Amino acid sequence: KQAKMLKSSPSILHFCKVSMFVFWSMNSLGQDFIFQKVNPGTKAEIRSIKQSKQGEFFFLANKIFALKSNQWGKLDFPVDGKVTVFYPITASDIWFSIDQVTNTSMLYHFHDGITENIRSPFSNTISAIHMISPQEGIFAGVTEVAAYKNGVFTELPPLPSRDAIIKLYADGVQYFWILTLKNELFIFQ
Repeated sequence: KQAKMLKSSPSILHFCKVSMFVFWSMNSLGQDFIFQKVNPGTKAEIRSIKQSKQGEFFFLANKIFALKSNQWGKLDFPVDGKVTVFYPITASDIWFSIDQVTNTSMLYHFHDGITENIRSPFSNTISAIHMISPQEGIFAGVTEVAAYKNGVFTELPPLPSRDAIIKLYADGVQYFWILTLKNELFIFQ
């Protein structure tokens, strides 16, 4: 059917032949989509982009940046060091960690206008954070996993492969996915 549709529509076929390197699409309202270059406000490498539960956008370079009124701005926290991982619940509720030279992490929770130092549940570096709600989340160390619920961390069993954890996604503290450095995918349920 698609081949017949292209044959019967020479203008689409011509567009495909001539414009192979142009990205063009239309949304459901018939409006054009285009790519636009955006100034992120930093020359540092952007390592991750996240969206909060409220739909706010953030990215992580050497610090956390937030999108406000179509401008990226650096969020300043009264801590020293390079932020390594973070999770924004909202613009006023953000968890983040900073690695130390001792291969450990300092864990922070920014909320209610204060930056609180939280005792890390791990003896090594924090490699991933995923918050389900302000009261629940999953934290990963290099090979360790802990659930956070109502201010308390609970250590969970280690992964069978004991490989380095690089990403995680959680629907709840009893059901989440983990990706390792060796591209192994695990589910906890």
